[in-house]
Amino acid sequence: MIRTLIIALTLMLSSCASTRQADDIGEMDITNFEVVDVVSEGLPQQLALKVEFRNKSKRFTVREARLRVGIGARRSVALTLAEPLHIKRGENEVLLPIDITIAHNSRTAALKKALKEHRGALITLDGEVKVRRGVGSKKITINPASLREMLAERLLEELWKAIDENIKDEK
Repeated sequence: MIRTLIIALTLMLSSCASTRQADDIGEMDITNFEVVDVVSEGLPQQLALKVEFRNKSKRFTVREARLRVGIGARRSVALTLAEPLHIKRGENEVLLPIDITIAHNSRTAALKKALKEHRGALITLDGEVKVRRGVGSKKITINPASLREMLAERLLEELWKAIDENIKDEK
């Protein structure tokens, strides 16, 4: 199941690099990311990523972020930023702590199967991000959309490749 969680986090990062960027954050390019640590004991499970990116806009703070992944309207996985993230202008390398909550419902197995079979039209994402820049803050809503709608074709192909490499042997 840990490999599935890593894939779910890949979905979150990929959606951040999608063509549906919020204009309040500005332009950001994710240049690299890697899984640093996975803690699967206790609830919620946690994952830490080292993310490198270029922020071409002003500095800001991501106060809260949550991405929900599921099949149709039923969500199976919630990825939540564990602590505020301070983003400066220019090159950034940050440790991104993520709390992962997996629902034990009938859709969890269907989500895993859809990931394995590359059925991006069935997988839905939605969420919200609370951003603070200076004295102002804004809540940005990520409206429900299928994975196929959310990601550019190139990113979708990279995602399928990562899934094939990571969960092909998992039962």
